[in-house]
Amino acid sequence: MRAQPDGYTILIGASSYASNAALYKLPYDPIKGITAVTLLARGPFIVSVHPSVKASNLKEFLDVARAKPGALTFGSSGTGSVPHLATELFRQLAKLDLMHAPYKGDAPAVTDLLGGHIQIYFGGALVMAPHITAGKLRGLAVTTEKRSAVMGDLPALAEMVPGYSSTTWFGLWVPQNTPKAIVDRLNQAAGRALKLPDVQERLRTNAYEPGHNSPEVFNRFIAEEIAKYSGVVKNGNIKVE
Repeated sequence: MRAQPDGYTILIGASSYASNAALYKLPYDPIKGITAVTLLARGPFIVSVHPSVKASNLKEFLDVARAKPGALTFGSSGTGSVPHLATELFRQLAKLDLMHAPYKGDAPAVTDLLGGHIQIYFGGALVMAPHITAGKLRGLAVTTEKRSAVMGDLPALAEMVPGYSSTTWFGLWVPQNTPKAIVDRLNQAAGRALKLPDVQERLRTNAYEPGHNSPEVFNRFIAEEIAKYSGVVKNGNIKVE
């Protein structure tokens, strides 16, 4: 934030950039206090359940959850984490009564999901797909607005819960007041890199899609993400220590 705006200090940040802005009073303006360059990549969370849940698809899961309010528990990688807010957004839009079990990271949450101690988890495709393929977990949906090219056999959650969207993403920023010519040059360079076949292959191996866009579009996207998660935090009365 205090670096010289000369194009040589560059930040790559993740989707937690938006969730943190919804949870904490930051010492800077997350939209105007830093210059957005471009979105780099976006990917889905996979809505995964333990096989003991009597639901082979998302509609059946919704039926099960509504039939037994408070009986199902969802895990997260921590209170206020993006997976937590992604699941909480689902809970709020679908009007479900689910219990929350926060963990310290993905690994212990997935371990307890595999053991049946929790019933549902929104996890990254790289982590969840092997367990789904092995039949240890059941994938119900992806959290992108539309079906994912990498997980094409799973429906988008929005098909059953209109208006839902929550993704894991990465983007590029530079300090405030970086000259437009430098911002544009970095944006164009990122765009060229994201078109390289080996870069696209590596991203898609990890279930991400290249996400190059203009600084203006990326800045609007960040503002929308912050507003969305701020609503989730407020409606869910979510507090972090």
